[in-house]
Amino acid sequence: MPNLEKLDVSNATSVVDWSPVGELTRLRWLGFEDVGTIAAVDFVGRLTALESLFITGTAKVGDGRVAQLGTHPSLRKVRLAQARIHDATADQIERQLRSSRRRPA
Repeated sequence: MPNLEKLDVSNATSVVDWSPVGELTRLRWLGFEDVGTIAAVDFVGRLTALESLFITGTAKVGDGRVAQLGTHPSLRKVRLAQARIHDATADQIERQLRSSRRRPA
């Protein structure tokens, strides 16, 4: 699975630790739908090719810390479950991602 570019996980509510997904460094698209609680999304920082992240349905980020996604080097699109409490909205994260790409290096 080291060449996996898309992972869509649905209804996997018995999974407790999602951090091993961070080893799939070629992922470009990652989706979690109705998976219960993802303790934290720190592992997303290791997904250097990731362009799209979807955390939808009843899925939620346990620690609520998603603002850090706004500094991800390759992430372009983020969708978060609307009714969940996070430290940033998907729109805020995407705005931060766009503005960081416009800054000169």
